[in-house]
Amino acid sequence: MLPPGICYRSVTATCCGNRKCSMIFLLLAPFVSFVILLYLCAGTIWVVFFLVGSAIVFLVFYIHSLMEQSRRLSMISSTTYNNIDIDTGLDDREITTFPTFKYERENNSNNSCESSESNSNRWAQCAICLSILQTGETVKRIPVCKHFFHIECINKWLRLHSTCPMCRSPATSTTMRPPV
Repeated sequence: MLPPGICYRSVTATCCGNRKCSMIFLLLAPFVSFVILLYLCAGTIWVVFFLVGSAIVFLVFYIHSLMEQSRRLSMISSTTYNNIDIDTGLDDREITTFPTFKYERENNSNNSCESSESNSNRWAQCAICLSILQTGETVKRIPVCKHFFHIECINKWLRLHSTCPMCRSPATSTTMRPPV
């Protein structure tokens, strides 16, 4: 009940000024406010469900992509992929068996077609670092194809590849390449 001296008409809006209409409004007001509150809570619950559901979907796709990436990396890191050998290089024991020597420029004075001037201008280049080989530098020769390179350059190359960097022939006679 309202305190004495306050009239229902001043507190509530009445449609026709009828006291019965005001009482119905006062009785329905808590129910209407409960329905509004329930609607707001249900909306909040739906928002929470949407956010949690979105987070779960994101995590599922993220975990799936991580698993797929690790699967691809494990396939690449294995030594065979679709029955084709992946070039994994040579070990240090095999690399040390390659002959080393001091580089000297070739003088082919036996060849009558070349003048002595062209023989003195001959030079060789390391195909890995692209620098010109100087007379007296220690170089390493690949036995199969007879190409030669700086020792540091070819050692790094052969640890990663089992082929010559110039002609791609096998660096050792035991290295077998699959037919192309």
